[in-house]
Amino acid sequence: MSMSWLPHEIVYCSNVHPYSTLDGLREQLIKHVLPIKQKRNLNSMALGLWLNQALVNEILANPEKMLTLTKLFEQEKLIILTLNAFPQETFHAEQVKANVYLPDWSDNARFNYTKQLVKIICQYSSLFNNEVSISTVPLGYKRGWCADKHAIACNHLSSLSKLLAEVKKSAAKHVTVCLEMEPDCVLESSQEMVAFFQNDLMIAKYPEIRRHLGVCFDICHQAVMHENINDSLTLFEKSGITIGKIQVSNALQFNNSDRHVVLTELEPYMHSPYLHQIKTQLHNRILSTDDLSPLTLTRLTEQGVSRVHFHVPINRQKLTDTITTTQKSILATLDYLELAKIKPNLEVETYTWALIDGDADSEQLNQHLVSELTWLTEQLAHRNLLVG
Repeated sequence: MSMSWLPHEIVYCSNVHPYSTLDGLREQLIKHVLPIKQKRNLNSMALGLWLNQALVNEILANPEKMLTLTKLFEQEKLIILTLNAFPQETFHAEQVKANVYLPDWSDNARFNYTKQLVKIICQYSSLFNNEVSISTVPLGYKRGWCADKHAIACNHLSSLSKLLAEVKKSAAKHVTVCLEMEPDCVLESSQEMVAFFQNDLMIAKYPEIRRHLGVCFDICHQAVMHENINDSLTLFEKSGITIGKIQVSNALQFNNSDRHVVLTELEPYMHSPYLHQIKTQLHNRILSTDDLSPLTLTRLTEQGVSRVHFHVPINRQKLTDTITTTQKSILATLDYLELAKIKPNLEVETYTWALIDGDADSEQLNQHLVSELTWLTEQLAHRNLLVG
């Protein structure tokens, strides 16, 4: 029998909102989260929160301010289900690109930041669910990675798993840190992730790694990698690796024979602070392009199907006559969950609304997010994966 979710457990990631302070977080909760909760007719609502380094520092230094936030959470029946700790620093700068992977897991700063998040979970336990997932960088960006960095990253993650095992005993909070594969990162494919857990983290030998480290499966990312979603999820389950979180996300797709038309249609998407890696499937090969630009589009092979790491609304099958999406990968994931006996956190992550609809005001953005969440809950209900 499959697992099921309550409507309030279906969350969206707050990295769509720009904030780096406690006042900013409170403002976003009032401007977006509470109206979305009301539009969804929910009595309580779970959250997927992004807390960057500056905000983490402020939370730990300001217990008085946190009292105000705690009261708001209690009053509105809000609970934090999952944290997005992938972008550690700013995520709303004019230029983000590969900086989003810094600090990487070979840097003490990444290790310490993650430990600070765990401290916040313990210190403000009433704000958090008893089981909390934290998504993080898949070690780092592949370019410039080396054996020394890899060894340090493994040590950091191993030490973290031991800390999380102690937290489970002392604070009764089960925290799972989930590595999130991404194109062009050290761990970009499901096969690479499984090999990492088996050979480097030695999951079979250390029970704390099996219990407290896992995978954040971002559907957009693995669709861009042209993976068979069912095969990938099955591989993790058979390998005993926890899928702690699934980010429900959608990528761009087009036939390369249409690339000159696509160039015009994608022009509004070109002015982006983020990396938009392109993976082209050509026969039995995957060709890689590091970012979306007019130059890279014109240089693509004339054959094959290209998928772009650009998060677009999950409820869209196509954007234009030539640009479609990878929504089928989302549906394949839900079909898998219909038969599986796992219950990962489900988090919609379309953080690009400012690029897709830059003219949207707060109310319109809320409606965009509600539309995505409604589509997902309907798809879950259709598969008997929703209760209540």
